[in-house]
Amino acid sequence: MSVPGAVIPPTVAPSPPTAIAPNDRIATIDILRGLALFGVLMVNLVTEFRISIFEQFVPPGPTESPTDRFLDAFVSYALGMKSFALFSLLFGIGLAIQFDRLARRERPLYWLRRRLLILLGFGLFHLLFIWNGDILTEYALAGLLVLPLIREDKETLAICSLGLFGFYLAMPALHLPIYWPDTETFAHHVEAANRVYGDGGLVQVWRFSLGEMKMIFSLHEFVFPRTLALFLLGASIWRLGGVAKPAAVSARIVNLWAYSHRSWNCVDGRRGDGCLLEYPSARRLDVQPGAHSSGFGLRCVDRRCRGPSLPGKCSENLCATRADVVY
Repeated sequence: MSVPGAVIPPTVAPSPPTAIAPNDRIATIDILRGLALFGVLMVNLVTEFRISIFEQFVPPGPTESPTDRFLDAFVSYALGMKSFALFSLLFGIGLAIQFDRLARRERPLYWLRRRLLILLGFGLFHLLFIWNGDILTEYALAGLLVLPLIREDKETLAICSLGLFGFYLAMPALHLPIYWPDTETFAHHVEAANRVYGDGGLVQVWRFSLGEMKMIFSLHEFVFPRTLALFLLGASIWRLGGVAKPAAVSARIVNLWAYSHRSWNCVDGRRGDGCLLEYPSARRLDVQPGAHSSGFGLRCVDRRCRGPSLPGKCSENLCATRADVVY
C-alpha cells in the first residue's frame, strides 16, 4: 500500500557481467589452455584437416612411409587424448570460475546459460556450414547439462565425475545401440570423402558433409560421457582450490614434508624444531641447503617452537600454513 506523497526510488536493472580485468586472470589456466589448444591443433592437422576425419579408423595403406606411421603414432599417443582431455578439464574449471564470479550478482545460472546458448549457436553454424568436426556444439550441450550441478560442493562434483568416468569405461561392455560402421564401410567412405573434398564444388562438399552427420553423431555419443566427467572434475578441482591458490596447496604439502624432517636452521641462525614454512614469491632460500631437494624456495617464519616439538604444535597460534593467512 503506497503512502501519499512518498517518493518511490527508481528501479535500477542489474548491469550485465563485464569482462574480467587482465590482471585478475589466472595465468596458469591461460598457459595450460594455450598448450591444450596447440596439441588439439597438431592432432587436427594430422588426423582431420588434411584428410577425412574417419581415416583414423582405417588401417594404414601399404604406401604409407615409416616416417608417416611414426608421426601419426607420436601425435596420437603423445598429444591426442591428452590435449582434448586437458581442454575439457579447463572448460569445467572455467565454468566453475564463472559461476563463482557471477554468484555475486543475481541469477548466475541465467548468465551462464545464456553464454552457453550463444556458444551453441556458434557451434551449430560451424557444424552445419563450415566443418562437421566441430566441438563447440558438444561443449555447449555438455555445459548446459552440467549447470545444475555447478553450485554443488567439491565432493559431490567429484563423485558425479567418477560415476561418469566409470560409465564411459564400461560403454564397450554395455553394447549400447550406437551406430558404428565396419572397417570396409569406413574405407569406402574415406575414398569418397577424399574425392569430394578434394575436387567437389561448394554445394557438393556441403551436401556430403551433411551426409556424414550420422557417423559424426556416433563419435560424439562415444565421447560425451567423458566430456561431462572432465567438466565436473574440472569444477571439483576449482572448488578444491588447487587452481586459484596453487601457492596455498604447495605450502600445505611443503609444511607436511617439513614437519616430517623437524630440524631446520632458521633465518636468524638459531635452531628451531618444527618451524613453520612458507612458499614465498621471492626465489631465495633461507633454510638449510637440504631444502633444495624439495624444489621449493622456503623461508622460516617461526623462529623457534615454544613447548613440545610436536607436528602442528607450533602452528596452533599461527595457522596451519602461512598461505592460509596470505591469500
